[in-house]
Amino acid sequence: MARKITQKELKQDEFVDAAVDLGKWLENNWPKVLRWVVVVAVVAVAVLAWTAYSRHNREEAELRLSAVLATYDRLETKGFTDAGELESVLADLDDVAGSAGAASSAVAHLYRGSALFQLERYEEAEQALQTAISRADDGSTLYATSNSVLANVFEATGRTDEAIGVLDELLDGDESLVPKDQALLQTGMIYERAGRTAEARERWERVTDEYANSPAAGEARRLLTR
Repeated sequence: MARKITQKELKQDEFVDAAVDLGKWLENNWPKVLRWVVVVAVVAVAVLAWTAYSRHNREEAELRLSAVLATYDRLETKGFTDAGELESVLADLDDVAGSAGAASSAVAHLYRGSALFQLERYEEAEQALQTAISRADDGSTLYATSNSVLANVFEATGRTDEAIGVLDELLDGDESLVPKDQALLQTGMIYERAGRTAEARERWERVTDEYANSPAAGEARRLLTR
């Protein structure tokens, strides 16, 4: 009587048969296999190269952004009196915004918006600031600062209620992101410049009542007693 073949031996035979079949298939199709191996290798090398190139570009863009922001801060200290230099900074910010990583790009758009505001290019400033806001995390300092500058753009274009609306939204947020005494002082000034004196005084009185010991309170008292 023939010995019974075990399950293990059956599996071994199946493996051997499969290996033989694979060997025959490779023998008959090796040029095609080689082409696919080459394609996969080329794609892998291309992906690695692109990843390294992108990382290098982002790092370079972030270094450039730091340098540009230092120049911007210097111009701000001087009161933005040199429009030509500000235009140069704007061109650098345009370039960085297109090549930096997401976070640095958002910062670049914020400063683009601020530079455009200083150059009185309000429509472009609004677009840049809206881009920064859309890329910032809600409740972040970047989000709050971008909205603060956007309020200035709205005021400059006669959209007082929109400017106040933006600042009121920030007033409802985290105190650590936007000092509420400063935001109240700013909204009061916007109301005053729009000829809405009663609303301006209401904001300044809130500063003196709610933030009596803050530097903004001293300015609010001055404005209330003029």
